[in-house]
Amino acid sequence: MPVPENVLSPGRSAEEPLAGEVAVDPATGRPAGPAQALVLLLSSCLAVLGAVLLAPVLPHIEDAFAGTPGVKALTPIVLTAPALVIGLTAMVAGRIVDRLGRKRLLVGALVVYAVVGTAPLWLQSLQLIVVSRVLVGLTEAAIMTCCTPTTSTARSAIATSASRRSSRRSPPPSSSASAARWERRTGGRRSGCTP
Repeated sequence: MPVPENVLSPGRSAEEPLAGEVAVDPATGRPAGPAQALVLLLSSCLAVLGAVLLAPVLPHIEDAFAGTPGVKALTPIVLTAPALVIGLTAMVAGRIVDRLGRKRLLVGALVVYAVVGTAPLWLQSLQLIVVSRVLVGLTEAAIMTCCTPTTSTARSAIATSASRRSSRRSPPPSSSASAARWERRTGGRRSGCTP
């Protein structure tokens, strides 16, 4: 069964341009450039970097707080709390983004992330570090919710622009797994429909 091209926006025709094929700030009318793309890409890496950079120091955290009751249970929570909070609050973050707007929430979340992300450097209590990591999870949920649709929109605008330049269109595979699914589903033929 073919997938309609405009699943998310059925009112938009397939050949309608996407704001001049680049994202345009409605307040200023300026198009987004490489600096904005870099901010979005780096911001969407924060959740992964937070966990990857913290994992090697968990034994040192455990040693530093050896006298704290429950240190064996609290130390792994320092690493996993943000992921749990992201999973629990992502849908709420989406609604907040819809109300406040992506840019405003992204800037605010990045500022709060900078404060609570560095808080373990100056906090003297393992319990407070766990609380700061929960707040990191909240800000990461907001950041990821702001960045993911924006980068997807930019990617689809790039794909739409490329498809207009070429008579043969193929889906932009985001991973080898999605490319393989596309190949199986279509038998390797190229079409105007994206999955």
